[in-house]
Amino acid sequence: MIEEKEKKGKANQLNYFAIHITHLIVGILFLSVGIITLIYYDYGMISFLFAIPQFFLTGMVPLLISLLILFRTIFEAEKVSLSSNEKSITIKTTWIRKKTVQYDISSINYVGLKYRETRVKRWIIIAVVTLLTIEVLFQNAVDLYGYARIAPILTICFILMTIGIILFVFIPRRFIEIGTNGESTLIPYRNLSEVKTQQLLQIFKVNPTHLEKRKTSEKLYNNILSQFSSFITGIFLIILGVVLMVNPNLFLGSFTRTIAIILGMKLLLRVLNGDPYFNPPKEDKYLFLGNSLRLTFIKTIDADIKTEKSFSPSRYHYLEIMCFVYLIFQAIKYAFRFIWWAYAPFSLVYFLLGMVIIGLIFIRWFNPITLNKVSFKEFSIAIREAKPIHEMIERSNSLKAILTQKASNFLSSFKNVREDKNILISLVLFIFFLIWPVFYIIFGGNFIII
Repeated sequence: MIEEKEKKGKANQLNYFAIHITHLIVGILFLSVGIITLIYYDYGMISFLFAIPQFFLTGMVPLLISLLILFRTIFEAEKVSLSSNEKSITIKTTWIRKKTVQYDISSINYVGLKYRETRVKRWIIIAVVTLLTIEVLFQNAVDLYGYARIAPILTICFILMTIGIILFVFIPRRFIEIGTNGESTLIPYRNLSEVKTQQLLQIFKVNPTHLEKRKTSEKLYNNILSQFSSFITGIFLIILGVVLMVNPNLFLGSFTRTIAIILGMKLLLRVLNGDPYFNPPKEDKYLFLGNSLRLTFIKTIDADIKTEKSFSPSRYHYLEIMCFVYLIFQAIKYAFRFIWWAYAPFSLVYFLLGMVIIGLIFIRWFNPITLNKVSFKEFSIAIREAKPIHEMIERSNSLKAILTQKASNFLSSFKNVREDKNILISLVLFIFFLIWPVFYIIFGGNFIII
């Protein structure tokens, strides 16, 4: 009897130290670049962005961003202790921000493990460091290769920044989120062993048997199929950006390569992280299990759920919309350059690239996002839903059939254009994005930043 109580007590208590090691590494990489370029900035560079002194761009900006990342990473590190009984859950943090919080289980509306990868501040940092890495470090390393002694140093800095950007983008921070009466509390989370993961799920009353035990390759395959348009567009844009970097004879605008890579990484991150899908098990009222490569779950209690497809333009991240508009402008400008400029002949390469860019953005723009609106008594949350694609695979057992079905669903969406005002708004906006570059090029002169 005593042994059973001891086992139960251990199962309902979990201790771990959470620190975002990846972001710590990113901060150190950016810090190294800042220090190196501050030491060697006077070795000479022949071009710099927006006429800003090169030491500010190559040294001070990475240095300041690295200090910001390191400070945040250290400040958010916590020694976490979680425990629960039949009536309450107790959370203690005992490193930097020492506090103890206790929740009555009846007061918890939802609990989940989530990523913080869509925050505007995070993507502003990614956009800035990617811009400096490509347009300053890489471009100067190429232009000065064989002419100045700083070229090898810039090449090393470019490699370090590239590694840091990849880690920062594709390994976002994760938190346990607890929602009560419209308020939410975030607790740092780290990768746990299988035993500790089982303990974590038991503390939050999530039955571990609901979690799918599939190989990473299977999860990745399912994520790709469920978000096929994002995957294809992301891969294409990253390849396009790299080609524009290494081939100076192919030019689609001053910052097109950087914008393409940033947007490509944003889309691929969503594919890799996956989306939760709705799966109501018998033991729990509502449970969202992750289709992610990593552990993801969101459990809700006493909630009403409505599932709907959203065509609203507001579903997109601000960064995505800006990148879409910029790439459409450049695609039209260079695909039809033989119309705008008398000296420019028709180029099949530019025309095809422009049409592919516009086509992929069109598919991505009108690809609906299924949302589960979870309504509680005092507030509501929205959770993206991706239908478990493995069920579709089992039924059809054919990749061609799956893609054909997805294409059919995409085309059928336009049949409801009169009923769904969001489809009409999205269509009008997309047509506007296509038309305004034509009028601007013809009547408004050259594009301001080209």
